[in-house]
Amino acid sequence: MNPGHKPPRTWGELHALAMASGSAFPRQLALLVDFALQHPDIMAFGTCSSIARRAGVSATTVSRLAGVLGYRSFRDLRTLFRDDLVRRGGARSLKAQGKAVRQRTSPGRPAQECQGRS
Repeated sequence: MNPGHKPPRTWGELHALAMASGSAFPRQLALLVDFALQHPDIMAFGTCSSIARRAGVSATTVSRLAGVLGYRSFRDLRTLFRDDLVRRGGARSLKAQGKAVRQRTSPGRPAQECQGRS
């Protein structure tokens, strides 16, 4: 966990924090951290509720993770993943990646942001 420290600025810093924290995260947060590290594209472009559905946790847990890591909001956490995708580049543009992820994660459902800390 990251109380009183600056939030991770890169995917690598987040990964290092998750490895160093080990079992310090409660079960639901640990599930979400594992999901986030394995699916950075979904974290970068998904909504709070679509991420929660895919990770098997509640939308509140997604919002809570941002605070536990030291971010002011879910949007700030999501920015970490977007910035990392930009740094890594790729064959498709960032906009195209976002469109593809949104189509896979929320068919026919309106986008909803996290409540409270968003």
